[in-house]
Amino acid sequence: MIITTFNIRGLGGDLKRNKIKEWVRKNKVEFLAIQKTKMEVITTDFCHKLWGGVDCDWTFLPFKCNNGGIISIFIKTNNNTNYIFVGKGYVEVCLEWGVLKHRCYVVNVYSKCDLVAKKRIWDRLVELRRSLGEGVWCILGDFNSVHSSDERRRVHDGVTSSQRVEIILFKNFAREVELEDLSILEKYIRVVSSKWESYESH
Repeated sequence: MIITTFNIRGLGGDLKRNKIKEWVRKNKVEFLAIQKTKMEVITTDFCHKLWGGVDCDWTFLPFKCNNGGIISIFIKTNNNTNYIFVGKGYVEVCLEWGVLKHRCYVVNVYSKCDLVAKKRIWDRLVELRRSLGEGVWCILGDFNSVHSSDERRRVHDGVTSSQRVEIILFKNFAREVELEDLSILEKYIRVVSSKWESYESH
């Protein structure tokens, strides 16, 4: 499965939409995960235009207050959709993928900046990972968290105690759900390859 993910910071403009459609076409994307749509309503017609065709299913979490908004669009050919679940800060799709109908869980995440909200999402995803049984998992998106202080941009005054706590909690979450943290280049290579891997982005 070829997966790509974007924090789009607003999906209202034609330029961004056309760029995404071209990316999907050029790289033969099969699952598109977008965060921070800033859109309250998304229609089937909108998804077909963004995807570049009608061979897709989709689900979304609408923009409300500061939750950003999430949308997942995925190809219908060669897969069955078992169920779709929308929670606070994430959208989960369970698919039976390909000829062999492998069970695959794809979770598209957008976390708020406060730790309480992040922890709530992390705990819920750990619970889902434990309870839903066997299958291939891909948890991706924008967690608004890092594994180390070196990953924080534009920070020159050291790390606060609360930031240290958050880093520890995020590492614990990643270990619980067996996430693999990839560099930006590795993420790009993995996304446009046909090999399924669990990966995440910050």
